[in-house]
Amino acid sequence: MKWTKPRRTLVKFIPYDESLDAQATTHAETIYLLPDESAPSLMRTLVLMAKVVQENIVPDGMSIWQANGQVGGQEIPHLHFHSFPRYQGDRHLNIYPDPPEEFAMAQRLKLADQLKTSLKEIQHR
Repeated sequence: MKWTKPRRTLVKFIPYDESLDAQATTHAETIYLLPDESAPSLMRTLVLMAKVVQENIVPDGMSIWQANGQVGGQEIPHLHFHSFPRYQGDRHLNIYPDPPEEFAMAQRLKLADQLKTSLKEIQHR
């Protein structure tokens, strides 16, 4: 484990595969509970992790994954992100075995308006 400075974010090298984990040093069980002031350093560390993996492992692609709540696949009650090197045909994190159902354009526009309104409300809290 290594504490990055001045980011104050923990980066863990996982010995059983090529992935890296990043977690905020400020405890937050989910991303919803992460203090705003901790978000920039966590994002900087995610970008750094991606660059380290890309330059040293040279995968075909990369998935960065974070889960919230049991139904969302969260296994540890602490906000953390996984970076997974990906290779053509690996089927790792094959989330959609079938293509997801697409919403009709009217539904998509209605949802977009609802989300924009909610975004403004949350930003002003």
